[in-house]
Amino acid sequence: FENKEYTAAKAQFEKVRTEPISPASLALVNHYLAAIDKQGGWSLAAGLNYERTDNVNNASAIKEITLGKLTFQKNADSLPQKAQGIRYSGSLSRDFNLAGNHYLSVDGAVYGVNYWDNHDYDQTTVRAGSGYVYRDIAQWASLKPYFEKTWLNSQAYAQTPGISAEYGRWLNKNWQTVAAADLSRTNYQDYTRFDGNRLALSATVAYLPNARLFVYGGADWINETARDPAEASIRKSLRIGTSYEWPLGISSRLNLRYAHRDFKANNFYVGYPRRDHEYQSTVSLWHRKLNFWGITPKLNWQYSKIDSNIP
Repeated sequence: FENKEYTAAKAQFEKVRTEPISPASLALVNHYLAAIDKQGGWSLAAGLNYERTDNVNNASAIKEITLGKLTFQKNADSLPQKAQGIRYSGSLSRDFNLAGNHYLSVDGAVYGVNYWDNHDYDQTTVRAGSGYVYRDIAQWASLKPYFEKTWLNSQAYAQTPGISAEYGRWLNKNWQTVAAADLSRTNYQDYTRFDGNRLALSATVAYLPNARLFVYGGADWINETARDPAEASIRKSLRIGTSYEWPLGISSRLNLRYAHRDFKANNFYVGYPRRDHEYQSTVSLWHRKLNFWGITPKLNWQYSKIDSNIP
């Protein structure tokens, strides 16, 4: 059981249950069998957040752009727009124990956002995947093909087939490492100049000194191609985060990320490649005892900023 070989463990527990054992031992066997059944069942997760943003279109607040001797005035659609609405997510997954430590994993998810005062930026993504997972007491590895489809304002926007791989290992009871890779191809319904491949590599180290504190740090490297070379880029990022359970039932989570993004070809309008510095921070607060039918309300705040050499 501890080594994640649930099919073999269940067979052994079922065998033990047919033998003459004490009531206490029988209760323990039933406890493990119930835990195995729970591990082999469907896992459902859902989230619902109110969201308010001052820049839903990720636009620069600069109202004028100068190209050579010409000055252009931005219209209202090209300036930052406000929006508020509901961000939602839902997922369903299950791991089927094939034999020993080998599993077949199946998962599906839907997530997106609906802005009631700016529907042009409503977005919904549906994702489905299935693949192989190996899991034991000290490590796990997976290889999963998947497919995603995205709608923007109820119109087909993009579709993405891909494959992801992950390997994680507990170095000891306090330290964990995870390495992941993802290769995908995105084709856009209308904006075909953005069609291209994406290769993402990441490494994460986590430290868990006790049951209350979780700290992690990681690095990511993403290479994106595109039909238009000026839209192809390489992004390198660093991230750190922590989660802590405070007294009086309060819990918090803090995530920070910095990324440097280099585009591969000269921008058509300015004649040189775009360079971005990206900053993001997220803070979450919630009360562990505040729970309604399995739903825990959380207060989330996110700050994002992009410093670019192109206005």
